[in-house]
Amino acid sequence: MALALVAVPLPNGSGSDYFFVPIATIVVVGVLALVLRWIMRPGSRPGARVADPSQGLLIGVMATDPAEAERVRRLLLAAGIRATSKAVAARRQILVWPGDVDRALHLIAADRADRR
Repeated sequence: MALALVAVPLPNGSGSDYFFVPIATIVVVGVLALVLRWIMRPGSRPGARVADPSQGLLIGVMATDPAEAERVRRLLLAAGIRATSKAVAARRQILVWPGDVDRALHLIAADRADRR
């Protein structure tokens, strides 16, 4: 059985198509890359928080004296929020996971209002 090669005619186009099509493609991809970079930059969403690289994925929600930090950490743990603390100078910083930040801040604010 012989295999026959069939030539497919190309549509008539000018030689400039070989220049403008790749340039247009590069421009479109570049614009999309810039838009995505702008959309996904840290802090672009309202209320978004950026984690400190030295803390890993955890985000600090409060810094206070060691006794108060331990009390607030236990309060957060009792509410089901995973929390830890680390020493920062003479204070302790309370750290939580990104998904728990809003709940932790609301709980801390409510606790402060109750203590006043």
